[in-house]
Amino acid sequence: MGTPHKHNAQYLLIGKILGVNVDSFNRKFKMQTVKWRGFRFSFNTFDNKRLQTIQLSLIESELIQAAGRARALREEEAEVHIYSSLPLRITQTFVND
Repeated sequence: MGTPHKHNAQYLLIGKILGVNVDSFNRKFKMQTVKWRGFRFSFNTFDNKRLQTIQLSLIESELIQAAGRARALREEEAEVHIYSSLPLRITQTFVND
C-alpha cells in the first residue's frame, strides 16, 4: 500500500472546523523535513503545524487500519509491505532510499 493522501481541501475544511486559520498564508504546502512521533523524515505537507498534524494523523490512521486488515497478529504467514514516506511505529524494518 502507498500513502493515502486526501485532497488538501479536506485538511483545510477540517482545520477550519477546528478553528485553524486557513488563509492563504497558512496554506503553504511543500516538501519539508518533519518531526512526527519520534521520527524525522521528508514529507510533502503544510507549513502550518496544526494543519500538518491533521494531515499526518489522518494518513497515519488510514495506514494503520489498512495494515491491520492483513491480520498479521493472528496469521503466521501474514506480511504487510507499506510503501509510504510516513513512518509508523508498528513497522519493524525501514528502508530510506
